[in-house]
Amino acid sequence: MNKSTPQQIRERFDNDVERFSNLSTGQTAQIDSPLILDLISASAAGTNPNATHILDVGCGAGNYTLKLLQRIPNLNITLIDLSKPMLDRAVQRIRPAITGTITPMQGDIRDLDLPHNQFDIILAAAVLHHLRGEEEWRAVFRKFHAALKPTGSLWISDFVSHQLPQVQKIMWDRYGQYLTNLKDEAYRDHVFAYTEQEDTPRDLMFQFDTLRFAGFQQIELLHKNNCFAAALFALAALTAGILLPFISMSQLGEERIFSLLGGIRELFDRDHLFLGLILLIFSVIFPYAKLIALLIATSRLARLSAHTRHHLHKIAQFTGRYSLLDILVVAIIIVVVKFQDLAEARALPGTYLFALAVFLSIAAGFCVNLESPQATHE
Repeated sequence: MNKSTPQQIRERFDNDVERFSNLSTGQTAQIDSPLILDLISASAAGTNPNATHILDVGCGAGNYTLKLLQRIPNLNITLIDLSKPMLDRAVQRIRPAITGTITPMQGDIRDLDLPHNQFDIILAAAVLHHLRGEEEWRAVFRKFHAALKPTGSLWISDFVSHQLPQVQKIMWDRYGQYLTNLKDEAYRDHVFAYTEQEDTPRDLMFQFDTLRFAGFQQIELLHKNNCFAAALFALAALTAGILLPFISMSQLGEERIFSLLGGIRELFDRDHLFLGLILLIFSVIFPYAKLIALLIATSRLARLSAHTRHHLHKIAQFTGRYSLLDILVVAIIIVVVKFQDLAEARALPGTYLFALAVFLSIAAGFCVNLESPQATHE
C-alpha cells in the first residue's frame, strides 16, 4: 500500500484541531493519554528543572507544552507542526501562559533545519510514526541529538509496533476494543483506516537502537500499556495457590495436607502466633496488596491522576519486595522444624500456582514503568 504523503496527512490534521485541544483528556485516540501527558511533563521537568528552551515537534494544539509549563514556567518555546491551523491554535493557547518567546515553525521535521546545541528539552508526541524508512528515523534522531544541549533530554510518546506477529495482533485487538469502548465500532474502523493509510510505527527495540546510533546514551521507558493482563493472571494464580492443597506433611505413614490458609490457621490453633502472622502478612496480605495496586495503577478504567498511580506503584514495589518465594520457603522450613513431629514435606499444586503468581507479579511489576521512551543527550 502507498502511504499518505505529508500533504495528505497535513490536510487531515487541518480539519481535526478540536480533538487535539483538550488538555484534560489529551489525544483520546491514544490509550492512557492523560497519564502519558503527566508522566512526560513530570519526568522532563525533573530531569531538566532549569530548562529555558524547549522544542515541541508535532506540537498539535500544544497540550504537551502546556503541561510542561505547569511545572517549568516562562520557557522559550519552539513549536513545529505540519498543520498551520494546529500551529495557530497551539500559539493561541500557549501565549497567555508564558513570558518567554514562542517561535512557530510550519513544516516537516525531516525537512526543517534545527539550531545546534539550543534546546534543553525536546518533546515528540504522536509524530514519529509518520517517518518511513530506517534512514529517516536515523536522520531525525541525529537531528534531535545535535539540537540538544549537552545535558538535554528527548521525550517521545507514540504508537509502537511489535516484532512478533502474534503479539502485534493481541495489542492491535486490545487497541480496537479501546476505541470501540471510547465511542463505537464505526469510530474504531475510522481510526484503523487512517492509521493503516498514514502510519509506519516501529518497534521499541528498533527505536532504542536508533537512539543509541544517533548518540543518546541513557534511555528510559516510562510507560507501556501491556501489563494489566499479567497482574490479573497473577491474582488468579495467587488465589488458587492459597486455597488449593499446598503442602503435604507426613511421618510414619500418617499424612496431613494443608492449603496455605489451612497451614496458617493450624499455626494459630497451635499458638504459634508469630509464625502464623509472618506467613499471613508476607505470603497473603502483601502479594494481594501488590497485585491489586498494580491492577488499579495500570487500568484505564480507573480515573486516577499520574500522582495517584505513582503512589500505587510505590505500594506495589514496597509490598512486592517482601512477598517473594524465598520468604515463603524459609517460613515453611521454620514450620517443619517447629512442628518436629512431621518428618517429610511434599509440594502440592497450590505451591506451584503460588510460584506462578510470584513470577507473574514480578513480570507485571517490570511492565509498569514501561510507550514513552526518554533519551538523555550525553
